[in-house]
Amino acid sequence: MTKPEFSPAITLGNVIQIAVLLVSVGAYYASTANSLETITLQIEQARIDRRDMDIRMRLLETQAARTDERFASILTFMARSDARQERLEREKKQ
Repeated sequence: MTKPEFSPAITLGNVIQIAVLLVSVGAYYASTANSLETITLQIEQARIDRRDMDIRMRLLETQAARTDERFASILTFMARSDARQERLEREKKQ
C-alpha cells in the first residue's frame, strides 16, 4: 500500500484553487451588496407609498365626516319640515 504523502510546496493547482475561491467570494459579496441596495430602495419606495396612502386615507376620512354632517343636516331639516307641514295641516283642519 502506498502511504499518503503531504508536500508543503505550493503547486499550480493550489494557486488555481485559491484564485477560484477568492473570485467566488468576491462575486458573492458583490451579489449580496447589489441585492441589499435593491432591497433598501424597495423599502424606501414602500415607505413613500405608505405615507401617500396615509394622506389619502385622512383625506377620505375628512370627506366622509363632511358627508355625514351634511346628511345629518338634511335629516334635521326634513324632520323640521315634516313637523311644520303637520302643524299647518292641523291648523287648516281647525
